[in-house]
Amino acid sequence: MARELDVREFTQSRMTSERAAMLESRAAEVSGALPGDHQVSITGFDATTGNPASVTSESAPAEGDDFVRRALEHVTAISPALGLTPVTARE
Repeated sequence: MARELDVREFTQSRMTSERAAMLESRAAEVSGALPGDHQVSITGFDATTGNPASVTSESAPAEGDDFVRRALEHVTAISPALGLTPVTARE
């Protein structure tokens, strides 16, 4: 399983209108790849990190009982909208 590593610089604000537009665009792309009417949207941004303060998932299809697996798969699927970047293998 891939892991994400927080490598952000916290000494200055990363929130810009360009970053907000990029993350909202990623949320739209992610929504387009989700099944049915399922979509994600960003509600507000954290000024320090420049990442979404809240991401809402709407109209997800009903599925079975494995909630932990489904939650992990969902977060992985929407990770571009969260501002996460996959970690490459390190030596």
